[in-house]
Amino acid sequence: NFNEMCWRIVRIEGDGSIKLILEDKTQSCETATGGENTRIDFASFGYTGDGTEENPYKANFLNGKQTSPWNSTYKIITDWFNTNFDSENILNKIKIDTWNLGDNETKYDTTTGLLTSSTTPYYYESKVRLEIKKTPTLKSNLKYTFKSNIGLLTADEVVFAGGLTNTQNTAFYLCNTTFEYAYWLLTVSSFGYGCYNNNCSYKDYAYYFNVNGGRLSSNNGLGIIDTYSVVPSIVLNPNIELISGDGTKENPYRV
Repeated sequence: NFNEMCWRIVRIEGDGSIKLILEDKTQSCETATGGENTRIDFASFGYTGDGTEENPYKANFLNGKQTSPWNSTYKIITDWFNTNFDSENILNKIKIDTWNLGDNETKYDTTTGLLTSSTTPYYYESKVRLEIKKTPTLKSNLKYTFKSNIGLLTADEVVFAGGLTNTQNTAFYLCNTTFEYAYWLLTVSSFGYGCYNNNCSYKDYAYYFNVNGGRLSSNNGLGIIDTYSVVPSIVLNPNIELISGDGTKENPYRV
């Protein structure tokens, strides 16, 4: 329990700080129901462009525009944070962390998984790393990162928690069985390769990994102009004091 909300621990970072993901925004863990309370809102990922040949859609998480009437994801999470984390005591417990957007430049062939100069369609490094090579990582290239007190999880963090790419697995640690809506991750998957219910078609924009029930999905990726659920993540400072609890639902940690 933190700030009168229920969170799940995702991992302990190298400096001892603790990454969390929201479980229920309205109540403590003992009575948390999840479901609709897991999501803070709907949002498009954030993008620039208008979809024309002269001005194509491009992902832009930090400064991208929205798909009316929904805001972009970064605006949603920062506005929510500023509204709900306004006391000095709470803010002092939250780390301004480095969040990993991943390589959104290097292109890979959709058949061979090898580097390519193709313009349409292609995979990004993360899709090759997670689905072909099976080598998730928590390392990041500073070129593709940003600093913030709130963000989203990466696909790699979901894999380390037991998530399987494009395979149903309701037993993995971060699977919230009460919340059956796809929610955004920070990790880009492919360009121009979008599917829904295994029906694939070309779209002239990037698709992102998402968690949908018990599945870490990239085949049914979320396109940057589409609107899906937002489930935020924060990081607690390494020196945070544990008030009580043993980490169970009946007796959750309180900080």
